[in-house]
Amino acid sequence: ALTLLRGGFSLWRLNVGNDQMRDVNENWMPAVQHLGEMRAQLGEFRTFEQAQLTKQGNAAELADYDKRLADTRKLIEAEEAGYNAIPAESSPEELALYEKVEAARAAYFGAHDRIAAAIAADDFETAKAISGSDSRKLRRDLFDHLKTLSQYNVDNLATNVTASRKAHERTVMAMVGGLVLVLALAGLLGWSISRSIA
Repeated sequence: ALTLLRGGFSLWRLNVGNDQMRDVNENWMPAVQHLGEMRAQLGEFRTFEQAQLTKQGNAAELADYDKRLADTRKLIEAEEAGYNAIPAESSPEELALYEKVEAARAAYFGAHDRIAAAIAADDFETAKAISGSDSRKLRRDLFDHLKTLSQYNVDNLATNVTASRKAHERTVMAMVGGLVLVLALAGLLGWSISRSIA
């Protein structure tokens, strides 16, 4: 009975550990990766956006930067879609943080669209004014909100990894303790039976 109990306990602890590792691998780690890549691509996007402002009168380079910007924006949207596709249910805190990211992203890209429209009209003064005021502030706001959301996911990732490690240690200790108990009882029963036979 003790052996069966020990085996059942071991299976239960293994399942708990497996659930924790699955949560790390399928939820927190992908979230950290997607958000980190979004931040990296947004940095590239802003670099291309500013560089384009120096290419007035150069249609070929303007077109090249238009393509780079469009491609980078698709990458950002793909990373955001990957983040949203994570199957784990989000907490109210995470949802609130993500809503701020969504609003900041929409505002920043709205400012970029105004810059693009001004460049298309060959009004580089207006484009530079938007870039230096609205776009700069909105990009910083977006980065700040993304950083906060990223940190939330990093903290939860660290918490889950620590909990998984501690659970593994407790499982090993419990299994060793159970084994010692079973061996001690087996020895005691063996000694008692041998005495009764003698």
